[in-house]
Amino acid sequence: MSSDGELKTLNLAARANQERFAVLVGTSQPAISAHLRKGHLTKGGSYRTWLSQYCDQLRKEASGRSGDKQAELTEARIAESKENTATKQQSRLREAGKLLQLDDALLIINELPRLVASEFNRVGIEIQESLQVKHGIKIEDGDVIEPIRVALGLAGDRALKLSKRLEGNTD
Repeated sequence: MSSDGELKTLNLAARANQERFAVLVGTSQPAISAHLRKGHLTKGGSYRTWLSQYCDQLRKEASGRSGDKQAELTEARIAESKENTATKQQSRLREAGKLLQLDDALLIINELPRLVASEFNRVGIEIQESLQVKHGIKIEDGDVIEPIRVALGLAGDRALKLSKRLEGNTD
């Protein structure tokens, strides 16, 4: 195909042909076909329309606003922006003393049941002894202390499960 002869007589208002348009813009017919498939060129459009659409697409690609990777790049930028925002929020909360670090939370979860158990056992013994002295009766451990121990054991087990879950250990 002689590109000089054909392009001298090209009517821009005529319905575009892939091969002639490829010669006009200096690319191949398969490349023009790909632009048609992707919707960059209007099927049945004129040479004038295609030339405008083709140049517009080239501008978009040159500015990074188009192409197959654009959606992926946009998603990455949005994710990075969200992460930066979250990091800034965490910094502000940490500086204000409003953010509890995981290690601190785990320490509280692991130590609190022992502290509570110790105090409840102490109080249970005091109540049992006080009732025995005040009323002159004998109270068995099973009546006061044992139910407290069972309840505290269950609370301790739940605290341990929570601690493991926060650490990412689901065993």
